[in-house]
Amino acid sequence: MFEYKKPFTHIFLKVTDFLYKTKEHTPFLFHFQAYDLDNKSKFEVYNDFVYKNLNSEKQKDMFKEIFFKTQKIYRILANFYTLNCCKKAIKYDSVYDLSLEPLYKLQSKQIFKVLHENTLYTFSVSDFNKIIQNDLLSHDRFFPQPTFPKNPYNNVPLNEYIIYNFYFHLKENDLKIPELFKAFFNSQLNIQKFLRENEMLIRSLSIKNYDKQLTKEELFEEIILLLRSFKIKDLFIHIDFPRAKIIEKTLKLVKIYWHSEFELTQRSRHYYRSAMFIELDAFLKNNKNIGRIFFKRGNNPKLAHQHFKIHNLMATEIPDFQSLSSIISFMETATLPSPEYDIYVNESQDENEESDFDVDELLENTITEGGGVVELSQNEDEDDFFNDEEDEDIEDMSE
Repeated sequence: MFEYKKPFTHIFLKVTDFLYKTKEHTPFLFHFQAYDLDNKSKFEVYNDFVYKNLNSEKQKDMFKEIFFKTQKIYRILANFYTLNCCKKAIKYDSVYDLSLEPLYKLQSKQIFKVLHENTLYTFSVSDFNKIIQNDLLSHDRFFPQPTFPKNPYNNVPLNEYIIYNFYFHLKENDLKIPELFKAFFNSQLNIQKFLRENEMLIRSLSIKNYDKQLTKEELFEEIILLLRSFKIKDLFIHIDFPRAKIIEKTLKLVKIYWHSEFELTQRSRHYYRSAMFIELDAFLKNNKNIGRIFFKRGNNPKLAHQHFKIHNLMATEIPDFQSLSSIISFMETATLPSPEYDIYVNESQDENEESDFDVDELLENTITEGGGVVELSQNEDEDDFFNDEEDEDIEDMSE
């Protein structure tokens, strides 16, 4: 006797015989259909049988009745099995979700329990959505390599029924189903089919969420390498300038750049490339003094890289390295003909007119060794120094 692999298949045949098997008629068609139920998703078999015009309406009605009764019996047995397993399962003791937020503050519909590997885990709905999305968006430099969602506590792939249960948990509680998860569900949880039918969506979302997969150091490196590639003459970013501020101001720009380089279609890449230069122009206009360090007169700033030969990450003297570590190593050991300074003078002064101040004294009183750090007087704050356009126009120069 042929042994079927899936319990659903056995129940399907029993229900078929119970409903329609008589001396005069045996629905052999549905017995043959049981072979597909063992090899394909039951919902895929259902769609093939009902929505393709290969069968009569009578056969379709018979199949629907058998399928729905089978599904009802299967769910009863599955719930009974799960209930007994939950009683015997090990309870994973966790009062916080993966974001370290207390689970007791969540509503019941925002909590999802998973019985996996004889252990009962409790997740927040938002965490479980992230688990599914992160695995489905796995990639190698934006070339999609989706994997079946795994349990983060033991790194073992989840069972298909858990993913189905979560989908219906969202649906029954009127919670939003993410576009990517819906596409995975419609692909019958088949990774190859999911990739084949949704490659453009997967790549676009991979690019959109790439910054969340990087550490702050990795993201800062991506930004510096991008800004250096533009060869912007007047851009100055001191090596000791707060990196979080640079990331905050340039994150939108670098995300548009990723889209312009790695989107699947040429039209999309062209659109984002135009958007990138618009965003770059806005960034330079709205952040003229980004990357510069200021301090009050009389303070003695202790900067981490004060001993470096070069302090400007954008300096043209630095070769086009492909890593931040190489750039920093060169900045420390470089030999330059003269120190790199970043000073400010009165633009309105006539070039032929003698200066009212001594340049050496100016450098001594306002510039720390290596440049990029400007000292302000005690009665002068940073905003006044740069925004008093009625009295003087200020530009930065290097000596």
